[in-house]
Amino acid sequence: MITQVFTFGYGHTCPYTGDSLADQYATVVAPDKEQCRALMLAVFGRQWAFQYDSVEHATKGGRYPMTEHVRLTIGPPLAPPADPDVWMAAARRGLDYHRIAAGNVTGCGRSMRTGVVGKRSEAVADREAGRCRRCWPDGEDGAS
Repeated sequence: MITQVFTFGYGHTCPYTGDSLADQYATVVAPDKEQCRALMLAVFGRQWAFQYDSVEHATKGGRYPMTEHVRLTIGPPLAPPADPDVWMAAARRGLDYHRIAAGNVTGCGRSMRTGVVGKRSEAVADREAGRCRRCWPDGEDGAS
């Protein structure tokens, strides 16, 4: 992986916020320079000034101070979500499994004094449990 730095000029604005990008730069990490440039073009179009190999080179050794606007990375595909520990009511089938929060409560505020802790896959397969919609409102538990 290599790192490339892309600077912005005084006339450039962020396409997402409309803010001025003067004296700012974007750091892009990718397998090669061409992919860095392609990602920069995909995100900012032609709204950037120059491509450098380092921040030191872009700022001329610190003579032209700049701040990082964004850091973009192209990496390997994300690993599938882990099988998280969940809490379930003991000896009951068909109930929801819950996200474990700090303390002795679930993500939706249920007490964990009784019940069992296990893996999400076990809750679904062995106990026919469903996902608590308050603990994972948008399905971010990774279950399909």
